[in-house]
Parts: sequence; C-alpha cells; structure tokens
Amino acid sequence: MKHKVCVEGITCANCALKIEDKLKKESGLSNVSVNVIHQTITYESSKKLDVDALNTIIQTYEKDAKVKVSHDDDNSHNHGHDHNHDHGHHETNWLLVRIALSVILIIGAVLLKDFTLYFYIASYVIIGYDVLIKAIKNIIGGQMLDEHFLMGIATIGAFAINEGFEAVLVMLFYQVGELFQSLAVSKSRKAIEDLIDFKVTDVLIEEQGLLSHVDVSLVKLNQIMHVKPGELIPLDGVVVDGFSDIDAKNMTGESKYLQVDPNDSVTSGVINVSGLLKIKVTKIYEESTTYKIVELMENALTHKGKTERFMTKFAKVYTPIVVLIALLLVVIPSLLYGNFNEWLYRGLIFLVISCPCALVISIPLGFFGGLGLASKKGVLVKGSNHLEGLNEIDYVLFDKTGTLTKSKFTVKETKDLTGNLTELVRLAEYYSTHPLKEAFDYTNIDTTRIKGFKNHPGKGIEVIIDDKVTLVGSQKFLTENGFKPTNLSSNYTTLHVAHDNQYVGYLLLEDELKDEAVDVIHHLKRQGYKTGILSGDNEEIVKDTALKLQVDDYFFGMSPEGKLEKLKDLEKTHKVLYIGDGTNDALVLLEATLGASMGQMGSDIALESSDIVFMQDDLNQIKSAFSVSKRTRMIVYQNIVMAILIKVLFLSLGAFGLSSMLEAVFADVGVAILAILNALRTIYSKK
Repeated sequence: MKHKVCVEGITCANCALKIEDKLKKESGLSNVSVNVIHQTITYESSKKLDVDALNTIIQTYEKDAKVKVSHDDDNSHNHGHDHNHDHGHHETNWLLVRIALSVILIIGAVLLKDFTLYFYIASYVIIGYDVLIKAIKNIIGGQMLDEHFLMGIATIGAFAINEGFEAVLVMLFYQVGELFQSLAVSKSRKAIEDLIDFKVTDVLIEEQGLLSHVDVSLVKLNQIMHVKPGELIPLDGVVVDGFSDIDAKNMTGESKYLQVDPNDSVTSGVINVSGLLKIKVTKIYEESTTYKIVELMENALTHKGKTERFMTKFAKVYTPIVVLIALLLVVIPSLLYGNFNEWLYRGLIFLVISCPCALVISIPLGFFGGLGLASKKGVLVKGSNHLEGLNEIDYVLFDKTGTLTKSKFTVKETKDLTGNLTELVRLAEYYSTHPLKEAFDYTNIDTTRIKGFKNHPGKGIEVIIDDKVTLVGSQKFLTENGFKPTNLSSNYTTLHVAHDNQYVGYLLLEDELKDEAVDVIHHLKRQGYKTGILSGDNEEIVKDTALKLQVDDYFFGMSPEGKLEKLKDLEKTHKVLYIGDGTNDALVLLEATLGASMGQMGSDIALESSDIVFMQDDLNQIKSAFSVSKRTRMIVYQNIVMAILIKVLFLSLGAFGLSSMLEAVFADVGVAILAILNALRTIYSKK
C-alpha cells in the first residue's frame, strides 16, 4: 500500500537525500521518495510508519523539520494541496535575524579591535550553531561526510590557524546560500500551486429547495450544486440549468472561453465566468478531475529522470572523494615540505568549495519548473523521467480517429436495401463508445428494442434489436460472419449493416482532418522525427489521410492486438511516442516508450494509461511538450556544466594556493545561486 506523509521544514535537497536513504533501509519500506518541493514523503509498505519514529529520522538531518500531517489516508479533509507555510516563514525570518546580527558583530569586530576575537566567536555561534549541531548529530548517526561536516571542520580549522574573519564569513555566506535555496524552493512551490490552484473547500448544494454549504469531500453523486459567476467549479458534473461561459485555461491552457448549456458536461477546476449554473455532480471529490490532476502533479517528482538519479549517486561518491583529496593535500605536502598551517589552509579551502548543493538542488528544481511550465500549457507530464524521456523520442506514431481527425463524422452517402437502415444503425450505435456514434441523432429512440450489445474491437459491433442479431462494422467483419457485403473502395469510412441474417446496406461517413494537423506533422518532420499512423480503418481511408499529411509510414486495418504487435516491431529500432485518444488505445499507450492521450481532460483511462495527457484537443500541444522538454534539458545541462567547471577551477586554484577561503565560498555560494536562478527560468518562462 502506498502512503504519503506531509512534512514541513525540509529545505535542503542534500538532507532530503539522506532522509530518503535512511528510510530505504527501514524494514518493510520500498519506493521511498522525499520531495523537497511539495514537502512530502511517499513510501510503499503494508503498515504506516510511527510518526514519532519518522520525526526522529527527519530531525537527525533537518532539526526544524517535522511531520505536519500523519498520513494522507487519515486526512481526507486536507485535500492534499492546501499547504500551510507559517513554519517555513518563521524559520526564514529567524535566519534573516541571525544573518543581520552576525553582520553587526563582524562590523563591531572591525571597529573594536581589542575585542575582535570575541566578536568573531559570538558572530560565528549565532550564524553557525545549527550547522555545528547538525554536523555532530550526523557524526553520531554515522553520516559524517556531508556539507555540515565540511562547513564545520573548515571554519573551526580556520579559527585554529587565526583566520577568524574568514571562518565567520564562510559560515555567513554558506547560510546566505541556504537562505536563497529555501526561498527558491518556496517560490517554485508557490508557482506550481498557482498553476493548479484548486482550493475550493465547500460547495453550495441545493436539497429540497434549500441551499447549504457542504465540505467538498462530503458531496454525493447526483446532488445539485450552485456555482456563481467568478467561482471555480468544484466537482465534475452535468449542467442541469443555466447558460454561461467557462474559463478553462488553468486546466487546459486554452485562452478562449467555452460556452456551456444545459446537458453539457463540465470538469472541476474551470472557472464559471458569466452566469449562474446548476450542476448535477457526476464524480465525487476523490474521483474528480482536479483531485487526480493535483495527485498527478504532486507525485510527478517522485519519478526521477536519468540525470536526476545519476546526480544523486554522483553526490554520494563525490563528497567523500573530495574529503580524502583534501586530507591528502594537507598531510603529504606537510610531510614533504613542512609549513603545516599553509597546507591546512589549502585543505580547508578544498573542503569549502566541495559542497555539492548547487547540483543537488538545481537539477530537481529545473525538472520541477519544466513540469510546471508544461502544465501551464495544458500538458500534464507524469514525472521528470517522462519529461526527460521526450528528448530520446525519434518516432511519433498517431492513432487516426479523434487524434489526427476531428472525430465529428457526417453521413455522406447511404445505400439502404430494406428501408430501415438508418433506424437500425441508430439503435445499434446507441450504446457504442466509438466516435462514429456522433454521426447519428438519438432523439425519440426506443431503447427497449435493444436487448444486448457486444463490441468487437477493430471490427464492429453486435447488437440484439427486436430479438434479432444486428451487425454493424467493416466489410471484413460482415464477411467473417457469412454475409456478402457490397465491395467498396472509398476514401470515406464505411459501415456495413446486417440484420436478421440479411445484408441491409451501408453508410459512407466522412471525418475531417484537424485544422492544425498538416502544420504539426510538417513541424515534427522538420525537427527530424519520423511520423506514422496506426489505425483500424481500411487501407483507402488511412492511405488518403497519410498522403494529405505526408507522414512517413501508415498501418491500416489494425485490431488493438495488431496495433500492439506493430508498436513492438517499431520499438526494435525506434523510441516511439504513441499519441491516441486514451479510450481505445490503453494497451498501446502503456506499451509505448511514451504514451500520450489527446484531448482527454477528465478521462480516467487517459490519466491512468498515459505518461502524458494533452488537455486540449489541439495537436499543437505536441510541439509544446517537445519544446518544454528540450528547454528543461538545456537548463539542467547548463547547471551541471557550470557547477562542475567552476568547482574544478576553484578546487585547482585552492590546491595551488591561488585563492583564499573567501573566494572559495563566494564561488560555492555564487554557483549555487546562479544554478537556482537558471533553474527557475523554466517556471517563469514567458515563451
């Protein structure tokens, strides 16, 4: 069973890694992930962790951190996203006060030279006491080689060789860097919460003519809720009374208002703009679109990409190696050339600059920003592994109906051999979920005539109408069942119909390409991607679509199993992004290198089976997804290269005595700040 624990006060990415490592060693726990951004710990276990035991583990590494909410499944009214940051603000304010006091004491040390050492010690204790306490706790807990140990040993060593001024400034600048990191995490968390700001806690419910406010988690199916102009629609439902425009841009990225009338479905999280709406609830809170999207976004960073996982391992190996080099830098030259204090100073500089914080925090921040930017554009990506995985894709494979086409069929031609063809098709398609259903009008239909319904995926449907078997589907489907349908070669979709052991005719239906389809395919080809169509339609229709779009490959007449086999064949030589409608393509979406659902806001199947969900029914969002992925990778790689080059440069300068400890700490804090600012570019992109 999966559990989620809400915590507060975890601001250090390095400490989060240590908490994660410690929890992974606990018996019975698996898939542990500590999320600095969302302040959560998720794990899988047959039992819940004791809160006191969990607090003990957390506070070993983050003394001010603690469990805020015991477990998500004990806290159904928390809604999973209503964060309280008062504790974090208190800690930030206290750190600002300590920084100010430390600066005042440093100035006092400069002005009152007779008491310089005392001022330095007082300043050092105020600004660095928590670092020293953490270092001692970690040593006791067997976690010696971390940034607290590095800062502690470097600054105490500086005092030992009469470099008190540098010792205090090193600790001061280190804390300024920690402050900046904490503020950056807070800002980025606020940015993502603004993108999915679903803070409706109560709903105005009408019962027996009376209105009352009900907690959103307690609203039941089929209750009628009132949503006033300007309010967020709190739950998924169907409009039963009222006309209005809705603003869905925070859900889909769509800038235009959408008009809703009675009988129209609406999803939670969109804003009612202009009129009072009465809406019948069709999904309770835990099944609503907003709940699932919030859960998806909050869980996204637990799925770490290759770069993130590599840097996590790198940081664990990097720190002890640097400490060993620093030790050798002090001991060997001192034995060979003497001048112990000089080599100790160089070794201390080496320790100061070696802290890996810039890499450890900036990489998850970069991916977090990328996920946020994608969601702002209406593209939900389930994890940084999928966002990074988009960069490896070289083949984009499309389902046809509903993905490349508008899925709004119109009847172009009818061949009725018995006089009741249209009525039979209306009855047969009534319970169908295929987009072809939308080509027919279902008013005044007598559903009591329908006694049974069976779907034959990729072929057609079998329905009992008036106690007689009715078949509607492809030419091949009817042939397999012993009929001789008219042999047609047409660029329209053909539905052949048989009833009561008699072939009764066919219909030709047209489905138009989406307006943006040609442009998007051409864009993908210019970017170097191969493109293809994977469809259950007949050869003439698929070939006609392929020629219009100029895709590289097309595959027709595919059953769901056939689609899966063709996908596996393509994946022997390609990394495939499969884009489908999220309803009939669940198997292919799951099997593909990456699976994406098109225009399926609120669809359970889309959210569950896809790695990526395009919230609008707009192919241009594919371009957005690739663009965000490339931008995020570029920023993450920039941070890695910048941090490593600057650290190598200053480590070399320090080893050869060409930089002071102050320059080293400036470089360390400076590169961390630059990396964090660069990572935040993904969140605050204007493009």
